[in-house]
Amino acid sequence: SWELGLRTQPTDRSQFNVTAFVAEYTDKQQFIVTDGTQCDLGATSTCTFIRNAAETTNQGIEIEAVWMPTDRLTVRGTSGYLDAEFDSYDFDGTDISEQAQVIYAPENTFSLMADHTSDVFGGSLVLSGTWSYRSDLWGAAAYESYNYDTGPDINIESHNQLDLSATWLRDLGAGQLKVLVYGTDVLDGDGRVARAYDAGAFSWSELVPGRQIGLTIGYEF
Repeated sequence: SWELGLRTQPTDRSQFNVTAFVAEYTDKQQFIVTDGTQCDLGATSTCTFIRNAAETTNQGIEIEAVWMPTDRLTVRGTSGYLDAEFDSYDFDGTDISEQAQVIYAPENTFSLMADHTSDVFGGSLVLSGTWSYRSDLWGAAAYESYNYDTGPDINIESHNQLDLSATWLRDLGAGQLKVLVYGTDVLDGDGRVARAYDAGAFSWSELVPGRQIGLTIGYEF
């Protein structure tokens, strides 16, 4: 694993960091799905093994910036690029590295966050917002037999997400009162696929909810 980075503070109220990295893995553990004959079952059944089957190279660049225009406002931004691929992938003596995908490894990620603090009703109010983006990514599959033309489709679409929150804190002497109003993924009302699997004989997906709005009240002492 190699990493080369730069950490800077252009002004008293700003930071800028950039990091380039390369990581090579050997004997990487992979799930290997086979027919049932390899675990004393019928040929139409499936068996799953974990084997030190692969070599991968992950390389990319990460950028982070922070700007504090006032004592009460902080803005942060991040950006990431990832190139992850198999160098070799041994499936029962056959190299399937050209066929397989490194799973759940988006090529591009971005985020922009802002926090603002103010004095309200005898306490402090923190308003926060985060917009994030990730590009499409691949789910898990029996890649030794997966057909990109006929599917099932295990490519998970890119996603934009906006999270908002307002947190009010007040010191009551013996403890602290906390009231939190939040909305997660407020731009998506339908939910989405987060993880996808193809085992060869069958496939399935895991879903996550879309927009959620809530209120939390707590007292710490």
